[in-house]
Amino acid sequence: MGSAGTLGVVDEMKKRTGYTDTLSMFSVTPAMIAFDMFPSPESGLPSLHRYRYLADYAHQCAEFLKSEYSGDARALWKDEPTGAQLLARVMDITGIGSKIGAMFVRICVLSHGIVLWDTYQSMDVSPDRGVSRVMSRLGLVSENPTPQEVINKAREMSPMCAVEMEGLFVVHLDWCHASRQECHGNTNEDGGTEREECPLLGACPSAR
Repeated sequence: MGSAGTLGVVDEMKKRTGYTDTLSMFSVTPAMIAFDMFPSPESGLPSLHRYRYLADYAHQCAEFLKSEYSGDARALWKDEPTGAQLLARVMDITGIGSKIGAMFVRICVLSHGIVLWDTYQSMDVSPDRGVSRVMSRLGLVSENPTPQEVINKAREMSPMCAVEMEGLFVVHLDWCHASRQECHGNTNEDGGTEREECPLLGACPSAR
């Protein structure tokens, strides 16, 4: 979401709307949500997201939680499901695909202590563009892999904890960019070393 992240967007929305309950706030009409998320230039307030369709997705998510889980998101994991079951439940929400779904499950478990029946075993890597790019350049998947291809390869390489492959996202951020590869690191403005060489340099057939 915006520069402040998802929680920052929710907090800012509460300030703008006066709501204290997140579910109630996103249960109003999509038009009203969009009004606060994408205010007019005259207001002097920044937009909270780049895509206007998020207002509709936020509304549909709130309505889904109300109709399927009595308005309590904790019911998604209350029965300690497997990672695959939790992912499937989350992906029933309009606008959530394999990438966001996998990220949601990972954050629930690793950052918020949500308990899964099979612990980490069925937690999948998020098939983010960065992760996909690194895997492709390493020769692990095709040049333009589908999300499922990335997930399957991660499961193959780390069958007990496929989410471990999420570390490739860091490689994408620091070395393996879309427009350039900084395989051998780079220097700062003073000529000193800013970043060492990529830790995967010796194993990457696409290294430059």
